Amino acid sequence: MTGPDYIKRYQALESKRADWDSFWEDLGRYVQPRKSEINTVTAYGPDSSSTSFLFDSTAAQSNMTLAMGQMSLVSPSDEAWFELKPPRALENDSDAIKYFREISTVLREKFAESNFYEEVHEMYLMRGGFGTASIFSSNDEDGGLYFRSHDIGTYVICEDAKGRVDTFGRRYPLTATQAVGEFGFDRLPEKIQKAANDPKKCDDPYEFVHFVQKRKNINPGASASERMPWESVHIAYDDKTIVRESGYESFPYHVTRYLRWSDKTTDPYGWCPGWVALPDIRQVNLLQKWMDVLAEVSAFPRTIAPASLEGEIDLRGAGVTYYDPVVDRAKPEEWATGGRYDVGKDRIQIRQAAIEEAYHVDLFKMFAKLDKQAQMSVREVVERSSEKLIQFSPTFHRMVSELFNPMIRRVTQLQYEVGAFRHVEVPESIKIYTEDGVTIFDPAIVYTSKIALALKSLENSSAMQTMEAVMPLSQVDPSILDALDLQKMVSGFARNTGLPEDWLRTEGEVKAIQARRQELVEAQQEAEIQQAQAQAQAQAQAQAQPEGPPQR
Repeated sequence: MTGPDYIKRYQALESKRADWDSFWEDLGRYVQPRKSEINTVTAYGPDSSSTSFLFDSTAAQSNMTLAMGQMSLVSPSDEAWFELKPPRALENDSDAIKYFREISTVLREKFAESNFYEEVHEMYLMRGGFGTASIFSSNDEDGGLYFRSHDIGTYVICEDAKGRVDTFGRRYPLTATQAVGEFGFDRLPEKIQKAANDPKKCDDPYEFVHFVQKRKNINPGASASERMPWESVHIAYDDKTIVRESGYESFPYHVTRYLRWSDKTTDPYGWCPGWVALPDIRQVNLLQKWMDVLAEVSAFPRTIAPASLEGEIDLRGAGVTYYDPVVDRAKPEEWATGGRYDVGKDRIQIRQAAIEEAYHVDLFKMFAKLDKQAQMSVREVVERSSEKLIQFSPTFHRMVSELFNPMIRRVTQLQYEVGAFRHVEVPESIKIYTEDGVTIFDPAIVYTSKIALALKSLENSSAMQTMEAVMPLSQVDPSILDALDLQKMVSGFARNTGLPEDWLRTEGEVKAIQARRQELVEAQQEAEIQQAQAQAQAQAQAQAQPEGPPQR
């Protein structure tokens, strides 16, 4: 494809996104005003006009609560929220377990040293506010990790046949000076080159497009970067000139949708809580405006007075207004100040509660309260939050599958490439020997954040309810318990509550203990059999002895 081809496809995808742009701009004014400029963009500085019509901040506050709740309960910076583990084939290999545990520690340190937590917070705000969010991952110049979240309305996406985003195009601005630093002077169009050499124009912005998609045709004679599975192309938008061609081993843009919009279309963008809450958001904003008017009228009431008192009414504190009591209706009076503030307040509270429910505010507030309370069992936590957790579960699992799984796998590979794990000895059991060299098994990813563990604990709640129902019946018929794998239940229960993996015995260790126990049981049974045989033999010998001579 040529530069004009890429720009033509980007513009076609941007045109298909037009309806979404209008919706996002409308929604953004209520939910995230600083990101609401989709169709109109100010060149520099903030624009206060975006909040001039906003009278209620419930939606914006709810979206921030959702984002901060996910920051602290899904991907907290101060806790281990994910762990790499051996694949199922090696899940009992102690060397493999130790290796991936050490890799996980290094990887979490790399996340903490990078800008991940600042950028993922922006991503959470986008995901909850607009239903679609993306974050870019790569290594930086120093071998660490680099991430970048992107504003809604600045990119286009396409999916493959399985619903996975496999095409990403982003339009972004660079000044002439920045473009020279990014791409080099010689690769830029003549217009930008001239601007870069002009002190008056070197800081003027120019638009570029970054397009990433699966490479269709791989030229064996091309450079290493141009033979990678994913092609990466940067194009100067106005001149349609390609300024950089390269590639990626894995897709670098991780796009996540809050929930899927519809399977009836090929539309790749996502549904957000603001969609279902938008009627309440608009109505509560209007009600707050009216309530402000009512409050002002109550505090500073309207006055009706005869024309003869024009200019004579004194509304100042301790002011005196003189009127003629002889003249009928010559006294100033309050007028049309009888609104029901209590009714309006109740309507506002009902709609604000509906908005907060849509954004799962009650779930995250509940976790905050539970953290502050004294010792509380896991069962109590689950019982109090199970209904709200079930409602949050679908979007959490979509975030894991679309965002965190591919992102963690990608950054793990990126850090392998720069030697971040070279101090960790690779056990022989996880090596895979091929014609191209030696690789290792792909690890499994386990999430250990509070939300992840709470969702897993729902399984524990089901197990406990099952045992409560089954145990009385087992007193009548013990064989009922044969239907349950109690050992798996205990191991799963422990893992779901966050018990460290090294506190659990491996399957091999459990089998060894069981074998030893069986040996002891068999030895005891053999000893009892031998003892019984000895007693029986002694008794038989005693009975076989002849009786002595008769006593006289």
